[in-house]
Amino acid sequence: MKVFFSLPFLLIWGLLLAIWLGRAGKLRIMTTLLGTMAMSLYLLCTAAVTRGLISATGYFPPEVAPQTLVSRGAQAIVVLGSGLYRSPETGDIEVAGGYSLGRLRYAVQLAHRTGLPLALSGVEAKGMKETLKQDYGLSVTWMEDKSQTTAENAEFSARMLLPAGIKRVVLVTDAWHMGRSWQIFRYYGFEVIPAPTGYPLSYMKSAPRALEPRADLFLINLFGLSELLGQVKYRFSYRTSPTPVPATSATPAPGSGSPH
Repeated sequence: MKVFFSLPFLLIWGLLLAIWLGRAGKLRIMTTLLGTMAMSLYLLCTAAVTRGLISATGYFPPEVAPQTLVSRGAQAIVVLGSGLYRSPETGDIEVAGGYSLGRLRYAVQLAHRTGLPLALSGVEAKGMKETLKQDYGLSVTWMEDKSQTTAENAEFSARMLLPAGIKRVVLVTDAWHMGRSWQIFRYYGFEVIPAPTGYPLSYMKSAPRALEPRADLFLINLFGLSELLGQVKYRFSYRTSPTPVPATSATPAPGSGSPH
């Protein structure tokens, strides 16, 4: 049922409604509807909307001094999975792909500079473990491969890490996804040092290029919109605190406690 309320279907419903309005002689309403749909599509293809969505979801600066993570009390690097790749050249074995690959690359960089152990979370964890072994020669200290949502990432990671005394973690995920991830990991009792990657560079463009439509920005902005709605959902479902906009440092103040 959820798919029928996705953007493609909403466009179809809108076009069907416009056709009905035209046949019913309500041309002014039909014109307004079609104009609104066209303007929405245009805006979703612009960097201006990308910038606004980044601000709304919570901007976390990149971790510019990895060597300071240990001095700040970090105990482990937690990497959230999102995407696998499997084809003949990989020996028909699932390896990290999509967003997982970028996150893993950054986590490896942090691990090399800090010596911190790695923890993987998500159904993609086995493929990510294989990539770490084959491409980077690194092993994984903790891994859970059952979580399918960000909330489950946090919940299952808490079950795995907190009993081992691991509470302050460096959390690696995409910049878009960090706001929601930061909220829910704090909810489950972690002290989080955010280490975002995968910034959509288009948000840095200034006018008039910020209003220049580009097809690739459409999917980027849909992702950002989805994350914004996800934050709202988590705020009501888990009573998480709002994400700072913008964050004043690379490490928002830990705390916010465990669920009640």
